[in-house]
Amino acid sequence: MTRNRLRTISTAIVVVLISLGLLAVVYIVLPLWIFLFGRDDAMGMSTAFNSVMAALTTAANIVVAIAACLVVVQIRLAKGQLDAAREQQAATSKWNKINASLAYIPQDGYVPRWRQVCDALGGIGINFETHKAIANEDLSTLCEDNIVRPIVDDYLNALENLATAVSVGAIDDDIAFARTSAAMIAAARFFGPFINWARDAFRLDSWLQLELLAAKWEERLSERKAAHQRELDRVRRAAREAGGLKPKV
Repeated sequence: MTRNRLRTISTAIVVVLISLGLLAVVYIVLPLWIFLFGRDDAMGMSTAFNSVMAALTTAANIVVAIAACLVVVQIRLAKGQLDAAREQQAATSKWNKINASLAYIPQDGYVPRWRQVCDALGGIGINFETHKAIANEDLSTLCEDNIVRPIVDDYLNALENLATAVSVGAIDDDIAFARTSAAMIAAARFFGPFINWARDAFRLDSWLQLELLAAKWEERLSERKAAHQRELDRVRRAAREAGGLKPKV
């Protein structure tokens, strides 16, 4: 990219210098030469000078026009190269982000960690239900247990690290959503009261990114389900109209 830019600048400078040289010959050198050596035949030299100056002026104008065209072409080429470089950089960044996402997020998501948390909670009589928040009596039991609570903390910290990586663009949001949205949303919903208790107890803003990303992904999941249902209804309606399916009575 630097070489092409230098070549463009060098070409433009050469063309401009040539144009300036021709103009200098026309308007400085020739008049000075006639003034010094052409006094004996002023009329003839004047006619010759006018003819030469007209020809050189035309040539200079042509050179200037060509130079302008070359500059425009070089600018267009430079812009095309810049756009191509930007596209290549964006594609490389996207590819690197995808690879980082696949390397950072396990293939099975956070299922093993989720099972570990479920087993730990089950050991103290708490059922990890993903569709609602933890009950108040179970929250008290969890907060007082010094063995299970660190396991839950580690699980939430792992999800917090993932949410932070997504928020700063270090990993691909679509891949993270496909692999971990269920775990992220369920953790934010079920452990919401526990997160609030931890913030009040330890005066820390813990697991903020987890809650933010879970809220965004929950809205995104609802929109995707609605869009899927609309598309499914459209396909079924088209199939019935085509006679492929009979409507239910």
